[in-house]
Amino acid sequence: MELRLGPSGQLRDLLIQRWGNPDGKPHRRHPFGVTVDQERTDSGVTTPAVLRAGWWRGTDHQDAGEFFRASIDTVTFR
Repeated sequence: MELRLGPSGQLRDLLIQRWGNPDGKPHRRHPFGVTVDQERTDSGVTTPAVLRAGWWRGTDHQDAGEFFRASIDTVTFR
């Protein structure tokens, strides 16, 4: 696992080797990652607010491998 942090210690990227077959070939490990584009703080806890995930992170093919985007608008703690 590789974590890439911003200047204040905020998580920017998480990179791993994930088991799968995104290229349609037999399952094996491939570069996979999550990029945090924005954070939010609620009740003193900071969490990702805008993030993207996909295959081939950290390579020239990462744009083609992206398959998930999320925007978290509300965080509630109980």
